[in-house]
Amino acid sequence: MIKNVLFDYVNTLAYISPTREEILQKFIKENSQKEVKISDITTAFKEVDELTPYSSVQINTEAKKQDFYDSYNKKLFDKSVANAMANDNV
Repeated sequence: MIKNVLFDYVNTLAYISPTREEILQKFIKENSQKEVKISDITTAFKEVDELTPYSSVQINTEAKKQDFYDSYNKKLFDKSVANAMANDNV
């Protein structure tokens, strides 16, 4: 008998709007006055996700969760802008 079913909902069965890339693009524009292309942000997400894995076993307190996301979001912001500058998209 099947007791549990796990599936990936977001961007598989349904899509969020605005996308996380669009949200970050707007944030970057409002906070740095830089216009960054979605493609540079998408690349940044892939790079930062590979370098910054999330572990629910190790990140088991609110303080650790806050530290993780503070670090993750800073890396994402910096990498998005850096990708745009490298591609002359700023």
